Amino acid sequence: MLSPWRKDKEKYVISDLLEKLNSAGLDVPEAKLIENFELINKLSQQVSELLNESNKISKKNFSIERKIEAEKAISEAIIKLIVAQSIFERFETVIEDVEHLQQDRNDIWRLFRKFEEIVNQFMNNKTFSIKKDGEFEVRSSSRPINLENLSSGEKHIIAILGRAALTNEDGSVFITDEPAYFGLSGQLFRYRPAI
Repeated sequence: MLSPWRKDKEKYVISDLLEKLNSAGLDVPEAKLIENFELINKLSQQVSELLNESNKISKKNFSIERKIEAEKAISEAIIKLIVAQSIFERFETVIEDVEHLQQDRNDIWRLFRKFEEIVNQFMNNKTFSIKKDGEFEVRSSSRPINLENLSSGEKHIIAILGRAALTNEDGSVFITDEPAYFGLSGQLFRYRPAI
């Protein structure tokens, strides 16, 4: 769990939190973060002061009304503090969820980049890539090539290596049948390290 302030000096770590938010693509104004942390800090101090005051009141001979008033003030301050902290905890949970999603996305893109690298080992004078929207792109020099215009062997390379990449987990086995049907009988051994 993130701490809204440093324990040593109780200074807000706004820059750390803003960095996490920005990397998660969330635009939260710095002023709002400072306001929230100052509120939590203020309420914590208020609860502490009210508890000290309540202890003094209970030890001295104050009226029951004064004691009830002190307890009511403590209860209200504690409720406000709990609400402020729960808002921060929800905010923190959103940040952690976004970080996990980003990590998952980065893992998937690493897999895609590796797939591109492997496919490009087999493409002659062409470059295969996957755009951010997931669309496949093939280029020869700077000229784009439609996937339909690739040779059947190049299409099979993309299909077979794509299937292998998507099933590439520890302990997985990739089996292909009828390599002659795909025009791969002589090239299958060439693909084996890639698969």
